Amino acid sequence: MFAKIIAKRTENENKTIVTLKLDKGFNQLNATPGQFLMIWIPGINEKPFSVSKISDEYCEVTIAKVGNFTENLINKGINDGVGIRGPFGSGFKIAEEKEILIVAGGVGLAPLAQLPEIYKTKKFTFAVGSKTKNELFFIERLKASKNTKIFISTDDGSTGFKGFVTELAEEIIRNAEHKYDLIITCGRKEMLKNVCKISKKHNIDLQISADAFMKCGIGICGSCATGKFLVCKDGPVFMNDDVDYLVKFM
Repeated sequence: MFAKIIAKRTENENKTIVTLKLDKGFNQLNATPGQFLMIWIPGINEKPFSVSKISDEYCEVTIAKVGNFTENLINKGINDGVGIRGPFGSGFKIAEEKEILIVAGGVGLAPLAQLPEIYKTKKFTFAVGSKTKNELFFIERLKASKNTKIFISTDDGSTGFKGFVTELAEEIIRNAEHKYDLIITCGRKEMLKNVCKISKKHNIDLQISADAFMKCGIGICGSCATGKFLVCKDGPVFMNDDVDYLVKFM
């Protein structure tokens, strides 16, 4: 189907992250947090993007400018159209867990920020990491959720904790007055590996949103094969024992 861009906004000071608001919402897409859409620009290419927000009337995708495709997508104007397929893949599963630690690296925050808006009876602690202060985004959005605590790390120390977000997550767990029931994470592969180590060390359940090169989005082409898994079909959200296996091939 085709979707029309009805709004767009720049999310960070560096102007490298942009959110597009599309005129297709839950009634058409039925997407859950963690699932992704395949977005097609005719004559250029098709790429996967996580849904960063969805309502009955619209959905949003949040994009980091990293290459030719994303630059073309970000430069689209209001009322321009894009092709979309999906949603595809598995989403995050939150049930009995009450205390949840979110570890987000860079644009990996995009699919995670909606969780406290949806699961309002849960308590969320966000460890948000970025290279520098000017690359941070969605902070004010997170602050608007009453069930959320926010901690920030930057590699250069320009704001918050100086160091990697995994080091910050370790400190949060160590200083917490309670035990976390679940860790949810999305970010670069090395970060995911380190979060896996942290979850095992502290015996906390883990869900990760894995990234992989995708073409079809439905498990046919095999381009996203990682070990025995097809990330687009078996994931992109993986849990516990499956994570232990997956990270060996990342």
